Amino acid sequence: MTLHSRSPAFIILDYHTPFAPHKQQFCLTDWFPVSSGHDMGTCTAHDSSVIDLKDSIDQLLGVMSVFALPDTVWDLATVFTQAAAVGPAFPQANYVPTQVGVSVGGTPRKATEITYVMRTTAFNIVKMVLLDVPVNTNFEQKLPGSFSAADNAFLSEFGATNNAWVGQDGSKPNTAVRITYNLNQKLRKEYRMV
Repeated sequence: MTLHSRSPAFIILDYHTPFAPHKQQFCLTDWFPVSSGHDMGTCTAHDSSVIDLKDSIDQLLGVMSVFALPDTVWDLATVFTQAAAVGPAFPQANYVPTQVGVSVGGTPRKATEITYVMRTTAFNIVKMVLLDVPVNTNFEQKLPGSFSAADNAFLSEFGATNNAWVGQDGSKPNTAVRITYNLNQKLRKEYRMV
């Protein structure tokens, strides 16, 4: 995999909140076509086992859903392949997840952004971003010693050796660096908050 590339495969998770539709992107080690019992195909995990991509997505959504309120709905998961780092990406399979947010957190949440920052085994940065989710930290960043159990569960799932998630350098997410909380300025403009 070329640094800063989504090749050879990635997923896009479409979700919506009461304020707007959003997308999340997660890169994969590889992807093998849909086969019997594998509606979204399979991937090779970091421990060299072959895993069901739909099961992996469902597990990731399960640990992410605790950060979103019940009116946040994941609408579609689509896997894409990209033969070359600068080539076009082609959709290969998709499904409608059944996951919704399960948080009971409060405000603020409109135009908020939580960014989970990790280092890969190649020591590059990988980020996971959640939008329009409750932020109860006064927007102060958290360092590894102050992560909640839910934070650790999400980061552990994303970096697990029995999963196929990678950074855009093709390496396994390895070490949590920090979690940041912000108001997303682009969303504030879209929502006419400024």
